Amino acid sequence: MLQRNINDFSLLQQMERRRNFLLSQENFINQRLKNLYADSLSYLNYSTQNSLIVSLFPRDDVSVIKLDRRAKKATIFAKKLYDRVVSGKTTWPNILPFSIFKREEEVFFYEKEKKHKYRFEDDSFNYIEALPVFTWSANPEVFFLELNRLLKPEGLVGFASFGLTTLEMFIKQLSSIVGIGNTSNFFKLIDLHDIGDICVRAGFSDPIVSSQVVKVKYKSVESAFRDLRSFLMNPSNGRFSCLRGKGFKKSIEEALKECQSQDGNIELTVELIYGHAWKIKRGEKKKNLPHTEPNLEKKIQIQKLV
Repeated sequence: MLQRNINDFSLLQQMERRRNFLLSQENFINQRLKNLYADSLSYLNYSTQNSLIVSLFPRDDVSVIKLDRRAKKATIFAKKLYDRVVSGKTTWPNILPFSIFKREEEVFFYEKEKKHKYRFEDDSFNYIEALPVFTWSANPEVFFLELNRLLKPEGLVGFASFGLTTLEMFIKQLSSIVGIGNTSNFFKLIDLHDIGDICVRAGFSDPIVSSQVVKVKYKSVESAFRDLRSFLMNPSNGRFSCLRGKGFKKSIEEALKECQSQDGNIELTVELIYGHAWKIKRGEKKKNLPHTEPNLEKKIQIQKLV
């Protein structure tokens, strides 16, 4: 059976197209999520002197690399640099492919052709940021275990994802048009309480996981479709094995029309989840229960009329 992973050519094509799309416009939803995460860390005292940034689709490879190299940080990309790394065209020591798409693979950060030799040693970083990455991981628990291994004791990990209510109405409408079987693997969503539990089981303490439900409005189906494309992807092993045609796009557009609000705009609901946790001190046992802190203002109207 074909294992869909980072080496799957069709997936690489999808990732390349999506990255090029991201270069052409700023995604509203992802930007909102990053801002919420940054605000949540404003009161914390933590060091970013030795950091690891895990990113799926960087907007500008060159500038990000130079910035991180100058700051002595490590950046992991899923695509664009992947070809350069495996072909040996780059010698920068802290850049390597991020293999989150391998369902059975338990080592995410490894050297080329040395899958069980770690690229980074244990306790390598003071701070690790993954926004939003584990949503697309085949095994989020293994992903957090690996982040825990890389993080120094008392180091900070920051993460973000999308909650269970994300695109709830849209997916319901799309399922009624194309059938539930065609949308069952559309998007993997994890409840914020489960994320806290995963953090604790991985060896992190005092995880704080917050959520904010955002209702985004669009003037047209076209503008809503563009924004969806810029932050959705489906690397699931059970995904449709071929490229979707014009008929499926038309079904998506029909589902978006059914999400029209009373004011005539297309309205989509997105639950933004963001949080952080600390690695347990040396000798300390895993005993802290997760603390979830839902945003008191659960629903806010954000006008994005394009």
